[in-house]
Amino acid sequence: MENISMFDMMYPDYKINKPIRLIELFAGVGSQAMALRNIGADFEHYKISEWDVSATASYKAIHVENDNTDYSLEIEIAKLPKILFDYGISTDGKKPMTLKQIERKGEKWQRITYNNLRATNNLGNICNFKGEDLEIVDTDKYTYIMTYSFPCFTGDTLVLTDKGYKRIEDIKPGDKVLTHKNRYKKILKTMNNGEKEIWEIKGMCFDEIKCTDNHRFYIREMYRKYPTYENGKRGRERHFKQPIWKECKDLTKNDYLGVAINQNEIIPKWDGIDFEWKDGRKTRHKNELQGLMNNHSFWWLVGRYIGDGWQRTQGGIIICCSKKETREITTHIRNCNFNYSISSEKTVDKLHITLKELQLFVSQFGDKAINKRITNTIFDLPCEYIMSFLDGYISADGCVLKNGIHKISTISRELAYGVAQCVAKAYKTPYRIYRTKRKSKCAIEGRTVNQNDDYQVVWKMKKCKQDKAFYENGYIWFPISDIKNTNTIETVYDIEVEHDHSFTANGTIAHNCQDLSVAGKMKGMAKGSGTRSGLLWEVERLLNEVENLPQVLLMENVPQVIGKKNIDNFHLWQQFLEDKGYSNYTELLNAKNYGVAQNRERCFMVSLLGKWNYNFPKQIPLTKTMKDYLEDEVDEKYYINNEKAQKLIDDLISSGKIANRTEQNRTDKFCVDGTINNPNTREVANCIKARYDAGISNLRSDENMVVEQSRD
Repeated sequence: MENISMFDMMYPDYKINKPIRLIELFAGVGSQAMALRNIGADFEHYKISEWDVSATASYKAIHVENDNTDYSLEIEIAKLPKILFDYGISTDGKKPMTLKQIERKGEKWQRITYNNLRATNNLGNICNFKGEDLEIVDTDKYTYIMTYSFPCFTGDTLVLTDKGYKRIEDIKPGDKVLTHKNRYKKILKTMNNGEKEIWEIKGMCFDEIKCTDNHRFYIREMYRKYPTYENGKRGRERHFKQPIWKECKDLTKNDYLGVAINQNEIIPKWDGIDFEWKDGRKTRHKNELQGLMNNHSFWWLVGRYIGDGWQRTQGGIIICCSKKETREITTHIRNCNFNYSISSEKTVDKLHITLKELQLFVSQFGDKAINKRITNTIFDLPCEYIMSFLDGYISADGCVLKNGIHKISTISRELAYGVAQCVAKAYKTPYRIYRTKRKSKCAIEGRTVNQNDDYQVVWKMKKCKQDKAFYENGYIWFPISDIKNTNTIETVYDIEVEHDHSFTANGTIAHNCQDLSVAGKMKGMAKGSGTRSGLLWEVERLLNEVENLPQVLLMENVPQVIGKKNIDNFHLWQQFLEDKGYSNYTELLNAKNYGVAQNRERCFMVSLLGKWNYNFPKQIPLTKTMKDYLEDEVDEKYYINNEKAQKLIDDLISSGKIANRTEQNRTDKFCVDGTINNPNTREVANCIKARYDAGISNLRSDENMVVEQSRD
């Protein structure tokens, strides 16, 4: 196989002269197979491991499109859902499908999915099969090349700390969390316990809680009494037992979950800000905010900033409002003696408060809507100031309905739970949290934009007989609306808290040292971490289970795999392979240095069984750009051709960014960077991303657009 060395891939003392059997773990759409095909290697698509059904469909369309065999005819259709469930298939790339989800998909979908799995020799979820299933045999006749990578896993549990709500991925020993005794205690350690079966709890005070069946919650059991009154009528009364800890699997709809409430009543101390002179004069210290910490207008403005404000580049903040709101906001600004200016636009006013010290203060609450949050600077306030804060925030992102119901809406999950904690403390009233799921992307005026889920917090001031949730002695107690075993597997973690052994997760009180579903991107690939990156160690398991080792291993991953955070674990992985008899060769390679018009850097590691010498391929000068690959004639649906696009073109021409074209009946096409506020034209797009959820059709750009300019 001399042609496999066309890129100097194999050195003279290592030749592949036997037919190759390719095993692709985390196969995706088969980029490794495509690479072997491109260098002319003689290989067989032997086995793949890929749980994503869309990726598997694309793999088949790309690599084995001629296999039209209906393998599903070999089995009873009634058994097909269970067979697919055992594969561990997924439709979102985050978690395996449940048996019920597969059954709901219907017979046609089940048959197609099964046929795709069989045609591609797909073993499914790497956690669901053994080393013997790889069938590495006759190593004297075949060279087995096994490729692997590993993705990341996401979750969403929030924990209330003394710095506000944090995602679990950010929780560290030493942080303080709100416990069932309504006080903050230190986290002693955090631990990851791998993947386990998950239960799901739903209730009015949170969007969802995911946990293992043995996780304990702080609850009160409800029971009823039916007394006979003096008028002879029988009544029906709710009564509640004293709080206890109860495991998830034993919970019922008669159990009420407890919500802890911050009991601090603290006026924050502000240390001010130091200003340095460019000419070397003595540093000047200013503290204009400390005197405003007991000013209701100040906290009203903080609430308004979190809802409709952002930080000025020049220093200070900007608050946006409708013209009819300007007077109300300026009144609060004057009450704080802030200098300000107003810039008016067609429908809104922008109020500029130029105080740099104020910008530093509000930076703790985040910038941009998705990053806004509430910290303990507000949680710790006396209730009267929290009320002022909530009034300011409601004026931006909320409303008060005629029936006295208050409602706010935000795309920040942390902010929604923060508002709920403020409501619980200030008004001692129950609340509801609603989550509206949205598609991650949508088209607006011909352009693809990102979308986030929407969270609403709703509460009312007056109690009603129909209210199920209630406040009592420093806690709010909420009923459970639903609890079920999801029949899915997720990564879980442990957390240990000093003294109280409890913490607040997604608003509710949970016991520590139990498994709870992961909440956020668990960065890192530590063994036993249970992260999707930690699936690397499933490769270790397979290599320990096989009788014959693959002669060649190829790893591809992002550069961060050898970064500071992961390098120790990467070295452990290399040591394991060396102990197995492999020689490892690692290098960072960029696609642009190998004839591809794309800036894409990846870490590669080639592991050869035995003692060999290996160098990575020599670089190839880039001779083509993206415009050499783009088609001259493209379907109209891929162009923006509307009034907005025309305005964009006219603006670019008037600004001198592109030349003015005056020829009659001429069409000009421009690549426009659509990800920035002030778009620039380019001769080529930065990156073209191909989605695999539609097979090999309609490969569109997610980040760039082509604008067609037509001059009649």
